[in-house]
Amino acid sequence: MLVLCTTIAGCGFQLRGNRELPFNTLYVKAAETSQLTPALRRALRGGTQVKLVDNAADADATLEIIREARERQILSLSNTGRVSEYRLDYYVQFRLYQKDREFLPVTNVSQWRAMSFQDSQVIQREGQEDLLYRDMRNDVVQQIVRRVAAAKPDAS
Repeated sequence: MLVLCTTIAGCGFQLRGNRELPFNTLYVKAAETSQLTPALRRALRGGTQVKLVDNAADADATLEIIREARERQILSLSNTGRVSEYRLDYYVQFRLYQKDREFLPVTNVSQWRAMSFQDSQVIQREGQEDLLYRDMRNDVVQQIVRRVAAAKPDAS
């Protein structure tokens, strides 16, 4: 046990704490119907020191969710020509800026999952699809938070 603790401490491992952002207040600008926004706000409140504000004028920076999209494509067909697998895609486009400078230019983040499908399990498929999209949304939120934490204002 002592060797394990020493090895972990020696490699620089440490628990993930709050992320430091290059600003103190943040305004999240997104469509009211966005399913990403509540999860993103929770992640920013719980994982960073930043204060979320309700007005862009009160914020040091604005995180704008430009586009959020879900797509489903046929991935494979059975030998009878019926769909046996779908590819679920989740895309988010965002940018992080201040009035006079940009922290992050327009950035795309995406996730995808393969989902098997059987005609006899249509109701289960809808539940599974919702779970996969929720999982992808959570992954995208974590990617956005990491990119926002790593953002540096440009020199202009």
